[in-house]
Formats: sequence, structure tokens, C-alpha cells
Amino acid sequence: MKKIIILLFIFKASLVFSQTKSEIEALIIAIAKTENSKEIIKTGEIKNIFLYGKKALPILSGFFTD
Repeated sequence: MKKIIILLFIFKASLVFSQTKSEIEALIIAIAKTENSKEIIKTGEIKNIFLYGKKALPILSGFFTD
């Protein structure tokens, strides 16, 4: 029973991370459409990325490495 609970937790965590990754990538794409780079910091998308905190760092580094 304990193994089943652990497997369910890992499965749920992987779904949350993949959803987070796609959400952050969508926000980055929306930010890329900003014409004036000085206005990027004022967009709602960048504020949403800041809300993800440290979870966003690996996704951002992977996105810009590709």
C-alpha cells in the first residue's frame, strides 16, 4: 500500500511539473512578442514567472539553452 501511495505522489508531481513547464514556456512566448524591451518587466507574464520562484529557473535555463 505504501508503494502505491508513493507512486501516485510521484505521478502527480510529474504532472504538475510538466504543466508548470508548459505554462512558463507559454509566458516566455508571450513576453517575446513585446515590442519594447523596456516594457518586459511591466508585463503580467513576467510577474507570473516571478511567482514560480526557483521552480522556473531550470525551465528558463533549458528554454534559452535550446
